[in-house]
This record gives sequence, C-alpha cells and structure tokens, in this order.
Amino acid sequence: MKSKIIQRHFFWELFFSTIVSTTLILGILLYGNLIKHDDYLIQAFEISSNTFLYLSSLIIPYALSYALPFGFVVSLLFCFGRWSSTKQILALRSLGLGIFSWGKPCFILSIIVSIFSLYIFLDLGPRNRAKFDDEKSRIAWENINNLLKNQDEVIFDLGGNERNPEFKGISNLSEMEINRISLSVGKVTGQKWSNVRIGLYNNDKQLVRIVNSKLVEVVRSSDYSKLILYLNHVDFESPQNDGDEIFVSFEKWEQPLIIDLDKKDIGINLKRLGFGELK
Repeated sequence: MKSKIIQRHFFWELFFSTIVSTTLILGILLYGNLIKHDDYLIQAFEISSNTFLYLSSLIIPYALSYALPFGFVVSLLFCFGRWSSTKQILALRSLGLGIFSWGKPCFILSIIVSIFSLYIFLDLGPRNRAKFDDEKSRIAWENINNLLKNQDEVIFDLGGNERNPEFKGISNLSEMEINRISLSVGKVTGQKWSNVRIGLYNNDKQLVRIVNSKLVEVVRSSDYSKLILYLNHVDFESPQNDGDEIFVSFEKWEQPLIIDLDKKDIGINLKRLGFGELK
C-alpha cells in the first residue's frame, strides 16, 4: 500500500515537472518559429485578432513535437537529481524498494510521452504545418490589394525562368532572364486592375523592360498561392536609359503571367502530410 502511495507521489511530481519544462521549451521554440514568419503574422493581425491567433496556433503542434521529448528529459534530470540530493532514493532503497518498484511511474510516463510525441511528430504536426502554409497563402492573397493600394510598388522575386516558365515569352522579347518584377497599379476595382505597370529586372536587379497594361483581369489559384494576371491593351517597352529601344503594342497578352505569392516548393511535401495521408 505504501509502495503505491510513493509511486503516485513520484508520478504526479514528474508529471507536473514535465508540464512546466515542456511549456518553457515550447515558448522558446514558438518564438523562434513565429519570428521567421513575422510578415505574415503582422498581415494576419491587420485582418483580425482571431486570424492572428489562429495562424499562431497552427504552429504549436509542430513546436510541441520537439518540446515534449526535451521537456520530459529535462524533467527526469531535475526530479532524479532532487530525489537523490534529498536522500529520498537512498531511503527507499533502505526499505528494500528497488528501481523497478519506485521507478515504475517514470517508465509508465515515458511510454505515454513517447506515444503522444510520435502522434504529434508523424501526424498532428505535419497536418497543422500544411494548414499554416495554406493560411499564409490566403493571407497573402487577401492583402495583395491592400498592398497595391497603400504602396507605390510591390516587388516579387521569381527565382529564374526555370521556376517560372510563364515569363519565358517576355524573356525572349527582352533577350535575357527575368529574376524579379515590380508591380504598381493605378486603380484597384475588385478582380480588375487599371493602368498597371510591370517592371522586369535581370539578375543584377537592373530594370530591363517595362510592361504597361490598361486593364488586367486578376484570378487567384485554388490554393491562394498564385496570382494569375491576364493583360489587355499592352505596351512592351525598354527603359528610357536603355540604348536598345524597344516598343511593341498588343491588344491582349495571350499567355497569363503567374506570380507566386509564397515560396512553397512545387509538388507534394512529405513533411506537410500526416501519417494517415501517406498513401
């Protein structure tokens, strides 16, 4: 009977110690992960406080998958160190209780923590990280019009034509690779933009070509990750300081220009799939 009381005492002491240490480590890991996405968090807060809290909460399972095992290890070291320094372990041994008797709560709790950590690491964490990425894309889409209204120019890094084949047509006209573009809009009316100016930049961040469009029809992809622009009444020209003067007019640009609103890799990311989704 006394042995069970001692075991319960050790179990709850180790349990609460694990909660405290895990919470502290979780706070550190959350801060490190959220600070990497501060731009999106600020945009989410501008939309609403609920959006900000929801976006922040999606990163908790991912951070918890690392915080819980480390927190349990720290708790074990702390508890065993304190039990040893206060002679509690020595007293139990003097009563004839071995480690498999008084240490049973540690083994039970370690099994529980291991199972829960595996579930978070293999299923809950990846699924919530995927939702986090999707929410970032949605926030970027919802804020694109506000950015264009409040800023004179918005810059997008393309990463080269091999990642953005939609810009190869423009690259052929400019006879160089386009690595970034600037976008400015005279008037934003829902899904239609008027008097749009698109600046095309090379690897050295030099403005090499300018695309002017009187009317642009804007469409988003289903996952909010891409901005699709259909250009109408287009003028394609070189900058004024460029010796190679080019000026071409089109009634309509047949191929839409597609701009990535985030930097997610194309294709399936196994790190963002839960264990049940791996088929």
